[in-house]
Amino acid sequence: MAVSTISATGLASNVSQLGKNLIQNGAYNVAQRGASFAAHADAYSLDRWLYSKDATTAAITVTQATDVPAGEGFGTSIKIDVTTADSSIAAGDLARFTQRIEAQNLVQLKYGASGAKTMTLSFWIKSTKIGTFSIFAFSEDGSRWFNASYTVDVTNTWEYKTVTIAGDTGGTINNDTGIGLIVGWTLIAGSNSVATADTWAGNADYAASSYSMLDSTSNNILITGVQLEVGTVATDFEHEPISVTLQKCRRYLRHLLSTTNTPLLTGYAGSTTAAYFPVQFDPPMRAAPTFSVSAVGDFTVDMVGAARDTTGIVIAKATTYAARLDVAVGSGLTAGQAVHLSFDATGKTMIFTAEL
Repeated sequence: MAVSTISATGLASNVSQLGKNLIQNGAYNVAQRGASFAAHADAYSLDRWLYSKDATTAAITVTQATDVPAGEGFGTSIKIDVTTADSSIAAGDLARFTQRIEAQNLVQLKYGASGAKTMTLSFWIKSTKIGTFSIFAFSEDGSRWFNASYTVDVTNTWEYKTVTIAGDTGGTINNDTGIGLIVGWTLIAGSNSVATADTWAGNADYAASSYSMLDSTSNNILITGVQLEVGTVATDFEHEPISVTLQKCRRYLRHLLSTTNTPLLTGYAGSTTAAYFPVQFDPPMRAAPTFSVSAVGDFTVDMVGAARDTTGIVIAKATTYAARLDVAVGSGLTAGQAVHLSFDATGKTMIFTAEL
């Protein structure tokens, strides 16, 4: 039987490529909240991606799209479609599409030291509007901004872009679970958000000039293959199994959606009107999560011979690893009896959130 060997150089090369992308869900293939978001503003859409705006009247729809650059191995992109235009840019107008990166994942950048590391952001973009636009980075702990330019050269055509983000020798990133960097695209920039490009500064530095990518309802922007990596050269996008991407996203969000009368948890009845259900978080969430449901009556507590409609449901004793759901019903439980918590129909949701 032939024996294969791996050189030390080859092994080191492979290992160095593992986990190089500091962006999560850069191919937009995880969408726990859903695939379409109408009248979207100041909220998350596809996992880990946040659209926010100030002052501008622009409105957008965000969708998970299947329009992707040919031959690059992507199955999905994110599409930003303008539904209400802002063609008159006031000084305070601002719109951005971003990802917030957890600080402890970025300590390696050595911000505040002479050896602060440069990063390269690479992405595919397809835009109906051509011109020169900006990406930005914001250091939460240091309250410092950086912007750099890229150009859309051809309308409605997939183009590959790379942008260098210099290391910030005057900044800081704490070793904690808070926001380390906010990185993204400036879609509208009023004059209050304009500053010198390619340098870190302590002012609101989102773009090098005023512009609006959302100035017509004919405009749409598609993005995929987003990668942020240490170094001055962009490398091939790090395609990873969907299970890996989903696990990364579940640190920040667990969104359960019913497709039938789905059983969720096993617990016990504490009285005739109350039941308790332990929840385990694997992987652990970034912080003790907040909790929400589509409606308190969207569940049933199932026991031997009957199911009781819920009249209340709250989270208790939440940590990053586990929590307990305290569920109320009108009557009919038997203290000490094992019970199940189930959705009562399709389209109902249970959400645990620990977003940055």
